[in-house]
Amino acid sequence: MPQLEASVIVPLSVDDAFALAHTLGEARSWDPGVVRSEYIRGASSPATGAHFFTKTPSGRRMILELRVVHAPLVSAAEMVKGPSWLTSFGEGWRFEAVDGGTKATWKFTYKLASPVFSSTLGAATKPVFERELRERAAAFKARAEEIAATRETTALPGNSATSR
Repeated sequence: MPQLEASVIVPLSVDDAFALAHTLGEARSWDPGVVRSEYIRGASSPATGAHFFTKTPSGRRMILELRVVHAPLVSAAEMVKGPSWLTSFGEGWRFEAVDGGTKATWKFTYKLASPVFSSTLGAATKPVFERELRERAAAFKARAEEIAATRETTALPGNSATSR
């Protein structure tokens, strides 16, 4: 089962980085890998058991379930319904405080459905998922930097609402 990972350092606290990573709907406009996302089946926030729908620019649709949520450090979601060419798909986030902010690591794991063409299909699919993950991680970093810059320019003397 291929596992892909991308890490970025963002100038936000661990709490704020976790919150940004788990935004859905219009607030997720920073993410080029998502054209639509929303909590479904009664869910309204990132919690274990919450389901959310996501649609990618290529048209891939999935329903994922948050299986692990240890805010603000870790979350993991697994596909419960998705495209027929995927047997499984999961994504996870890990957040770690570092000098200058937070190290955010985003991980994808997946298994292709076709055993007959798995090596050919896998060779074609892996670079697509790798590129998608890198682009999305870079966009996450860019949005985090925008948030931090806005906070720095709007912070008043004595105001504790700074970027850290």
